[in-house]
Amino acid sequence: MKKELTFSLIGGTMQPEVSSFADFPAILELDDACWALTSISRYAMRADARLLDYLDTDGNGRIRCDEVREAIRFVLEHFASGRGFDAASSVLDFADLAPDHPDSTKIRCAAQNVLEKLGKGGSGSISIDDLRDNRELRANASFAEGGKLPVGDGGSPEAENLIGLICRCLGCPAVGIEEVDRFVSGAAQFMRWRDSPSADREKIFPFGDATRPIVEKADSVEHCVDDYFLQCETLSFLSGADGRAPRRELNADPLDAGEIADVLQKLTLAEPRTDGALDLTAPLHPLYRGALLESFSLAETRKFLDAGRLSRTGWENFKALVAPYRKWRAEKPEFGDFFNDFSASEIAAFAGRAGFSPLEDAIRRNQDVASGIRLLCKALLFQRDMLKFLRNYVSLADLFDSRSMSMLRRGELILDARHFTLITPVENLDSHKRITQGSNICIAYIAVDYGADAKVPVQTMAVGITSGDMKRLFIGKHGVFLDPSGAMLDAVIVDFVEQPVSFWEALKSPFVNFGRMIAEQTDKLFSPSSAQKSLPIVVGNPAAPAAAPSSGLSMLVMSGGIGIAAIGGAVAFIANTLRTVSFLYILCAVAGIFLLFSGPPTIHSLIKLFHRDLGRFLEASGCAVNFPMRLSNRLGYYFTRKPGYRCVDLIPSGKRRTARWIFWSVLLAIALGVAGFFIWRHFRAEDPVPETPVPESFCETSAEDISREEPETSGTPSAPEEKP
Repeated sequence: MKKELTFSLIGGTMQPEVSSFADFPAILELDDACWALTSISRYAMRADARLLDYLDTDGNGRIRCDEVREAIRFVLEHFASGRGFDAASSVLDFADLAPDHPDSTKIRCAAQNVLEKLGKGGSGSISIDDLRDNRELRANASFAEGGKLPVGDGGSPEAENLIGLICRCLGCPAVGIEEVDRFVSGAAQFMRWRDSPSADREKIFPFGDATRPIVEKADSVEHCVDDYFLQCETLSFLSGADGRAPRRELNADPLDAGEIADVLQKLTLAEPRTDGALDLTAPLHPLYRGALLESFSLAETRKFLDAGRLSRTGWENFKALVAPYRKWRAEKPEFGDFFNDFSASEIAAFAGRAGFSPLEDAIRRNQDVASGIRLLCKALLFQRDMLKFLRNYVSLADLFDSRSMSMLRRGELILDARHFTLITPVENLDSHKRITQGSNICIAYIAVDYGADAKVPVQTMAVGITSGDMKRLFIGKHGVFLDPSGAMLDAVIVDFVEQPVSFWEALKSPFVNFGRMIAEQTDKLFSPSSAQKSLPIVVGNPAAPAAAPSSGLSMLVMSGGIGIAAIGGAVAFIANTLRTVSFLYILCAVAGIFLLFSGPPTIHSLIKLFHRDLGRFLEASGCAVNFPMRLSNRLGYYFTRKPGYRCVDLIPSGKRRTARWIFWSVLLAIALGVAGFFIWRHFRAEDPVPETPVPESFCETSAEDISREEPETSGTPSAPEEKP
């Protein structure tokens, strides 16, 4: 029965679980939209370079999901058992290979060949270390070049001789069937080219065997002869010419070879003449004189001269006569210079492929062995790394597993008493920053020094800061980087993408920024430079009138007194006002001011923290992520942790849930207690005061007291009321 993939919550999203070799068939039928990644840059994947070569079949630098499916099909076709895949074993057991597949025989033969050379013949398994220990495989580049035979591997003197000839002709280090075909084709082309003038030999070789040296000499002086005739035509064209060209003085030290060479480059072949003829008996340019005279020294070429002079017409006739030879020479095959040294019979043997059978048989045998070696290496690497690769491609389970180093992470950074593990490589810093702005993750870019001997001495990496704060992080801060191989390297922060890191940092940031602003203003106000600016400068101008110290001091004292009085009055007013206000109202007012001041930036930071996208962070490094991956607060502590912190994926879920409920229960009890206390205080303050009975003694008042207290009025006084 075919096994189906199960999905689970990985990194906050539902992803397929890839846990064993049995899941490989189901991955082939899984929809591309359900994969965690659909493509990835080779630069972003930390894996064996040969494994990436086998996966990146088109060699474009990216590994797509269709190429991963092709690799899975190779595994399912060539392996009958997945024990080695589940164990990530680097030892290939021949019993695990599919017995019916034809490539399995090649793999076994290649493995037995390697083991016999290592003295381990008869073994039923082979490891990656066995391939690395084989010096012949390491030294012989033929296996990496498609089974080509280098010099010394011919197997017979005839084949060895042909390998040497072909390598010298083509300039290649090894010979395969393709190189043999090119060599034979080149010999046949040379034969056809060499025999083509036989039908019209007199036209192509007008001077017989001397045609080649004469034309080569003429080629060396053709440009200066053409320039000479052009200068003669220019001289005759100029109006008022007296038969001589205007001269320019050229100063040079005759003992300085460099200056003499510069002057000779500026000189013409001969002095231009108005009749347009080149007199070979007159003084000629010393650099071209010999080649020019040799070109017209034969009887066949002297016919173009008239009394030792070469006219423009004679020169053009000479070039027209040698034009067929020049055209035939331009059609010379690619390897014509090499075959010039061989006789016609030898070239015919090369073109007829005579004696090539031993070489071709050796190449085919070597190709079979090389093909088996490549299949063997591919099978070993797939068995060791394929399951781990799929757990970093089809799903991202390894990215959240502290027990194994994910292929998407480049190492661990120790900085600011914390361990940072969310680290990816950066190819282009500006492009990476532009993409990661939308991830809402705080990122520090570090430069890791791998040493001068490394292929890339300094590499830039992006470090996700997912918990804690940014208080002690700055550009130029140094730390150490732990490579997956165990090496400890120097690292320094070179740039930032600032985003909220944690809730407490977001809560404190408005007050920290406000305090920093006050500190900066205070420093500006009380710094020595500002005090010096406020003082009158009288050192450079003694004649300037000095300010009256008494009036300035009195104004200062008066203004200070006014300020102190204002502050005292304000404090008194506030104290008097607070006496009539309940404590609950004061607490509410303070809370309102606090929320008004810190509420908007804190809410904005909380929104960013809630929308932190780990998928966008990975996309900046060349990953095509299918779905957003929210970076929760719990995962933030996983990727950025302090020493002694237990990774979240190692804490049992039950204990984690119990600890969480205890925390929230205690926090709710404290909040309810505080709220109940203030409500009790509020209602107790508003209770009505009971009426106290007034004694009668306080109500008895004599008539004299009443009359004394009553104001005098006009008219008859009223009679006093009787007391009850």
